[in-house]
Amino acid sequence: MPFGVDFGVGSCHLAKTHRMLHYTSSYTSSAASADSPWRTFVRTLATLFLRAGAGVLLAIEHVIPELAPAWRFVWDKQPWAFVEMIAETGTPFPAVVAPVYILVVSLAILALVLGLITRVSAIILTILAVLAFPTAYAVGFAETGLLYLLIFGAIVLLGPGILSLDAIFTYRKPSAPKRPLA
Repeated sequence: MPFGVDFGVGSCHLAKTHRMLHYTSSYTSSAASADSPWRTFVRTLATLFLRAGAGVLLAIEHVIPELAPAWRFVWDKQPWAFVEMIAETGTPFPAVVAPVYILVVSLAILALVLGLITRVSAIILTILAVLAFPTAYAVGFAETGLLYLLIFGAIVLLGPGILSLDAIFTYRKPSAPKRPLA
């Protein structure tokens, strides 16, 4: 009996259930048990694929096509459709917001893909996804915006993973156990 307490007739069933749960959880032969190398490997690959995949796809589909027009808008004073799209949503100062938005997203994506300040980058991208949602909704990209919002939220919760610059910079060699002074 747990805690050495007898609760009467129903306690026999409770004790059997407790023993069964203890047996199945203690002696599992699953390849994905809590501390198996396989589970660590799969989790490492999953965080890498999520981080790099979301960052690369966001860059290819939404940021890289806007870099050249942004450059021409800032330096050559040429019109830029992205500024007009932002202005249509009622965002103040669209001529300033658009280039700053592209710059911040570009830097955050680069940091995210490399795994450098991953959680901060994912938080920035999550906030920008929330702020960009009205524009995405207006042009028919609401589902894409929500998917990126969920992915970046998951990265905030999961962290960078082992295959990242964050892991390299924060790695500390395990110290030798300290011997008591005699």
